[in-house]
Amino acid sequence: LFNHVNVFDLVVLSAVWDEGCSVIYKKEFHKIPMMGRLMRFFGMIPIDRGNRERAVESMAEAAQMVRDKNKKVMIAPEGTRSHDGRLGAFKRGPFHLALETRAPVVPLIMRGLETLVPGLSKPPRTGVLRVDILPPIETEYWSRRTLDEHVEAVRQRFLKYLPDATA
Repeated sequence: LFNHVNVFDLVVLSAVWDEGCSVIYKKEFHKIPMMGRLMRFFGMIPIDRGNRERAVESMAEAAQMVRDKNKKVMIAPEGTRSHDGRLGAFKRGPFHLALETRAPVVPLIMRGLETLVPGLSKPPRTGVLRVDILPPIETEYWSRRTLDEHVEAVRQRFLKYLPDATA
């Protein structure tokens, strides 16, 4: 799981992901010429955030990759970018994926990208980007009944490093 700051997250993530890793991305990237095709070509999974049934299908595809192909899947639990580096509320989809696959959740926290790339209309700046990859969180004992507690516990780990956008 990674905090989503802006479109350049993918550049940063590409420096840390292993071969055989996939990313779940918003299907709106298909509106950008060649972008969606390239993302699918590289085995990334589009998610339709406006259609619950299709979103569930995308998460099932991700779960199959994890179980059957032993792939890692990267996803932003906030569901959208923050622009300013503050941590938004977490969606439950990534945690349902962890619950279904029993794969550990590995928090990846990016700090500084919001100042290096302050927006697409502004030029990038020099500075420091820090990426912290925290120890894996085991999910083998998670249950649907306690899922909200796990979502909050993982979010609290992120908040040790990032300011809260929901406060």
